[in-house]
Amino acid sequence: MHERQLPWLPWRWGKPPYEIAVAVVILQHASVASAAPVYERFLQRCPKVEALAAADPAHVRALVGPLGLPARTERLMRLALTVMHKHDRRLPEAEAALRTLPGIGQYGAATIPCPAGGRSAD
Repeated sequence: MHERQLPWLPWRWGKPPYEIAVAVVILQHASVASAAPVYERFLQRCPKVEALAAADPAHVRALVGPLGLPARTERLMRLALTVMHKHDRRLPEAEAALRTLPGIGQYGAATIPCPAGGRSAD
């Protein structure tokens, strides 16, 4: 049996839960080829959940706008605000709780890693 080589993607392997959650929302209805550069630019401007929560929605819209889906901006903003205010800046540990976050569904909740001691947003 041959081992399959998975392509390098900027949101894979060893990324903090916040960065994976951002990738989950950015990838919705977008191709990997178009989402990857948007994801990398987004994290340069909003590297932590605190930065996203404090960002001007127009700024976030400008970052993710090239991908279409106007609701993406709202989902990202609501995700950050929910994590900040309802989860003490930490993504919930339980998969069921992750599914309640804006923009994070069943698949997204399963892709966010859970380090020992909870899912820190950093």
